[in-house]
Amino acid sequence: MNTVDKDVQSMLLPLNLMQYLTFCPKYRIKDNFIIPNSRVSYFISAIASLIFMFILETFYYQILKSPDFDEEPAYLIACTTYDTLFYGFGYTLNIMDSVIRSKKNIQFILTFQRVHRLVNIEKCFKNFVVWNWIIITLFLTLQTLLITVFCLLSDFFDATVGYFYVLAIFDLSIVYAMRVLKLLENTTVLWIQVLNSHQFGNLYDCKKLFQAYVDILQCYDMFKSCFQHFVSFYQAKCFFHVMF
Repeated sequence: MNTVDKDVQSMLLPLNLMQYLTFCPKYRIKDNFIIPNSRVSYFISAIASLIFMFILETFYYQILKSPDFDEEPAYLIACTTYDTLFYGFGYTLNIMDSVIRSKKNIQFILTFQRVHRLVNIEKCFKNFVVWNWIIITLFLTLQTLLITVFCLLSDFFDATVGYFYVLAIFDLSIVYAMRVLKLLENTTVLWIQVLNSHQFGNLYDCKKLFQAYVDILQCYDMFKSCFQHFVSFYQAKCFFHVMF
């Protein structure tokens, strides 16, 4: 059964909020069941991505048509051109990943949940949930402040708001990936603590603990499969920006 426990849902809530802000959720939870996204959801994601690409093109067009275009630094023009093309490809990749790997994302949650039921330490779990909310709140606050400052200094207020929101979406997606990886790291540490504490007294408990270890490894493999394309994309983006 694809049921998701209440405590796991509370942990996933801030992570899922990040995905909804990008208009590209990886799954949905309804009536305690985790299921693939509907066709309507995929359609909304596709429309949102087209709008985002349009915003990038609009900002790029206004830069080109600016009276001060000839005075703009060459690196600014190069970065804007790169962002317009590269992020357009990135949104297409993001939608493809959410569709193609939807079942694998669901399998990841269900596999993690099996481990969580065995090695759950309530205090550590609550700390992780609290930090999820702190991180997403700080991220959104800082991004809002930065976007506001840049927009006030820009000659193209409307286009600049959309442009920086589009760029922030990719940062939000990488924050999501980092928190999922941190979740796996915490789970591995908790598994080691349970192993060292000898909280198992028979062969059946040993088998369950070993199965939890296998599940953790599977979670890492599924994480790699689901996020490696986006992480590689983000690394290429950062490398280019550093070069310029």
